[in-house]
Amino acid sequence: MHAAIIVSEKDPAGINVYDHLIRKKIPGPINISIHKIKTESIYAENIDKKIKSDIIIFATKHVSKSKKPTLSVHTPGNFSKAQFGGYDKELCICLPGLMKESLILLDKKSQDTIYEATLEATHHGPYIKTPCMFIEIGSSKEQWKDNKAGKIVSETIIEVLSGYEIDKYRTAVGFGGNHYCANFNKIMLETEYAVGHICAKYNFKNLNKDLVDQMLKRSYSKNPEILLDWKGLGGQKQKLLNLLKELNLDWKKSKEIR
Repeated sequence: MHAAIIVSEKDPAGINVYDHLIRKKIPGPINISIHKIKTESIYAENIDKKIKSDIIIFATKHVSKSKKPTLSVHTPGNFSKAQFGGYDKELCICLPGLMKESLILLDKKSQDTIYEATLEATHHGPYIKTPCMFIEIGSSKEQWKDNKAGKIVSETIIEVLSGYEIDKYRTAVGFGGNHYCANFNKIMLETEYAVGHICAKYNFKNLNKDLVDQMLKRSYSKNPEILLDWKGLGGQKQKLLNLLKELNLDWKKSKEIR
């Protein structure tokens, strides 16, 4: 298996991670290549046509108004209009197991630091057909250039790729909660489940049958289950339940597996 790690020349957090990666000895069994691109990662549409690999990891910055120090993972994709890269209502192929192991390591390595490890719901571009994930340093310039954060993220990438197994966990897609997925964070850290695509409640208004189908089928795993953050479904709960019923899909409340 070949894994490509991609950073943007325009991204200080990406360059931070890149500078650490190129100094590391990269063990097997996965063949790993590191690439620096000129465009911002979220706009690197179809970059997998130029960089051929089995999986792709984008190492990037994370921006938030709160400027809270975070180390995060998520899958790219858009549930509505593509405002920040990608295509309208197109999701990428997620890597549930790799995201789970990355989150576990980020959480472990960030103990006694200012950083909080977290999942994010599926959002932004680019659109590529190769299975992929983002791993990010947030949320302001001070953190993007922080040597400690770059070291943690680079170590995490190498360690998870060095021992990666595709079908190691039970996998799921998640619905509900806010963008930072507090409920699904706990599931990733405390259970046997690996969660791939997550549709936060703010995107329920955009959901349709095709997007639910994409969440399930665009997963680098077999037969993902459906988990609902029941208390985090909000006012669009019935719309989601109707969609799942129309598609004849079973689901579980997330609390049932914790």
